[in-house]
Amino acid sequence: MQNEKFDEAEALLKKQWDSNQQKAWQHKTEGKIYLLKNKLEKAEKALMEGIEIDPSFFSLYTNLARVYSKAGEFEKA
Repeated sequence: MQNEKFDEAEALLKKQWDSNQQKAWQHKTEGKIYLLKNKLEKAEKALMEGIEIDPSFFSLYTNLARVYSKAGEFEKA
């Protein structure tokens, strides 16, 4: 049931993505969805893309640390 909600959120985000690609918060949201779905490589990629757009967006780094922690890569976290 919970994964269905994540799938729905992911689909809605992708739809919005087409109209407004350069928003770092969209990368944060996408990364968070992938993190919650345990798709860690996709989460890392989305968050890193957000950091490229807005390196001052602290929340991207926080979520990236969560990805690394969940992956057991504590030295990166």
